[in-house]
Amino acid sequence: MRQQRPPVEIDRDLCVGHGRCYNKAPGLFYADDMGLGHVKDVIDDNATPPDLARIIRACPESAIHLTATS
Repeated sequence: MRQQRPPVEIDRDLCVGHGRCYNKAPGLFYADDMGLGHVKDVIDDNATPPDLARIIRACPESAIHLTATS
């Protein structure tokens, strides 16, 4: 089972904790004690890939961005 870093990041200055990211894709995001979203360090290649475009659009603060992949 190979793991990889998720191709997204959350802008810490923009996130206010609406929770749409971790509610829509709990395999990719999680909430901290304050309810702010964070990207998990690794995702399982065998997991169903989330619809990143839908998740990015769902963030009302536009805090989620794609990152460059290698």
